[in-house]
Amino acid sequence: MPGTVSAFFDESGQEKEYQPDTKYYLLTMVLHDQSRPIAEHVSR
Repeated sequence: MPGTVSAFFDESGQEKEYQPDTKYYLLTMVLHDQSRPIAEHVSR
């Protein structure tokens, strides 16, 4: 069974009012089970 899970969200793209030349909006989500180390993966 997983331990404590952290969630990290980051968004990139258009801010404020709509701009027709902005085609893309990116949302990144990272979930991390804190009972499992990720140092090796991050260092790569």
